[in-house]
Formats: sequence, C-alpha cells, structure tokens
Amino acid sequence: MIDGVEHVTTGHVLMDKPQWEGAYRAAWELYYSSDHIERIMRRGKASGISTARLANQLLRFSFTFRHEGVHPLQGGFLRRKLRSQRRSGLKRENPVVFYPRRAWEIVATQIRFASALYDCIDCAIASSVIPTPISTVH
Repeated sequence: MIDGVEHVTTGHVLMDKPQWEGAYRAAWELYYSSDHIERIMRRGKASGISTARLANQLLRFSFTFRHEGVHPLQGGFLRRKLRSQRRSGLKRENPVVFYPRRAWEIVATQIRFASALYDCIDCAIASSVIPTPISTVH
C-alpha cells in the first residue's frame, strides 16, 4: 500500500519499490488524464450529477496530485505550511528564508491552478458538458 503519493507503507509481492511506486503514479496519471476526465464529465452529465461539483472535485484531485505531489486529501487550494511545524530532527527554518520562499510557492501554485482550471473548463467545453460560449462560435 502507498500512503498518499509520498511513500510506500508496505511492499508488493512481485514488484520492487520503484516499480510499485511507478504503478501507483501511472494509475493516478491515467485516471486523471484529460481523456478520462472528459469521459467522467460526460458520464456525470448523462447520470444527472452536478457537473460543476464533479468538475470541482476532478480539478482538485488531479491538480493536487500532479502539481503538489501529495494525496488530494492532504493538499488544497491553499496549503497551510508553518515554519514551526517541521519533521522531528529538522531545525526550524530562518524566517528570512522561509517566508519569501513560501510566498513564491503560493504564487506559483495559484498560477498553476489557474492554468489547470482553464484546461478543465476547456475539457468540459470539448465534452459538451458546458455549452460553447457564443463569442467562440463562427
């Protein structure tokens, strides 16, 4: 079993650690590929599921895995990282180093999130879940 995306918590009978981690990551990549997200959106619409809520969950899960490298339940739109909360054995970082780096991480994450949101909307339009805006129809 793999705990989140970070590390293996138990071995696999036939695979070594890199193969096991690779299989796990490949499963996430396949499930949250643009093609599969489009398929999920179409099925959700056909089933009467709120496509807005579905798109929100798909975006959150795929973004957190791909861009933050953590399980979606450990990440979010704005991850809380405190200078005082470090792994045991690690010193507390200097505030002059920590806060500017953290500010840049937040800005970079939000830029990547905006890009992922645009891709999600584009995917939803392509799958006819969201009507094409009139301005783009020729």
